[in-house]
Amino acid sequence: LIRDTANAYWDLWYAQQALEVNREAHELAERQLAETQTRVTELGTMARADSLRFASEMATIQEDLTQAESDRRTQAAELGRMMGAEPSEARSYTAVDETPSRDVDLTDAEILEMARHESAALRELEANLAAAEDRIDVARDATLPRLDLTATLAVGGLWSQSGDDTGSSWDGDPSYSGTVGIELELPFTSARADANLAETRIRAESAEVRLEARILQIEAEAINALEQFETAQARVELTQRSVEIARELAEAEQERLRLGTSTAFEVLEAQASLRRTELRHLRALVDQAKAALTLQHLTGQLLPEFAALTGAL
Repeated sequence: LIRDTANAYWDLWYAQQALEVNREAHELAERQLAETQTRVTELGTMARADSLRFASEMATIQEDLTQAESDRRTQAAELGRMMGAEPSEARSYTAVDETPSRDVDLTDAEILEMARHESAALRELEANLAAAEDRIDVARDATLPRLDLTATLAVGGLWSQSGDDTGSSWDGDPSYSGTVGIELELPFTSARADANLAETRIRAESAEVRLEARILQIEAEAINALEQFETAQARVELTQRSVEIARELAEAEQERLRLGTSTAFEVLEAQASLRRTELRHLRALVDQAKAALTLQHLTGQLLPEFAALTGAL
């Protein structure tokens, strides 16, 4: 529950940031369209086709902006659902304006060991295997001859009834007797016991196979989560550099357009590339945070961390 709620929170954060990116792009498109129209109608330094390009781009950005607003409301409602809030209340939820950053200071071996140790399903399968092995011992005993040692001890005597008020009394010395014997039980036929033993062994083997399969699944989930985290971490650094380059290119193209050495198409292409790069960078940040949450969940670190933050521990 904590992992899913935290993931929903970061999805809301991304939706907010994407909405802000589209709002800034829309404001820029409005200014550029107004400037272009002025240069077309009053100054005559740009062609009408350039004005139409900027108008078309602004219409496209308006569509993206509308979709981004819808995505933000949807993610807020999803976070509210995870928190048990009414949809009308959840639509007003906002994520704080902070960059998601979660580090994982564990080696591969530590992650695998902790993931195996923290798996409740694995503990259950181990208990099932132990119980199945115990049933094998019981079933095997049923197929073997049984040898029992028996012993009995008896004490006997007489009670006499007195005529006076003294009541009954012990009369004479007690007598003792005892027997010791050995009982050997040989099964007339062991077909049923053998079949039960075979079935029990098959069930134990099946439990062992399920346990091994679960271990492999847990290890695969941990390795995949670690791979996703490392990939997202690398993407964060790469996209950050790409954003810087794309921003420089967009600014350079705008300057060239003012000087008359570039075209509206090149400017709009550079700006669209910057917008896409910014969104990729934001998504990489969220993917890194969500992959870290998955690793913490698999290794049993997530619950203690959030419980400590909320004062539950």
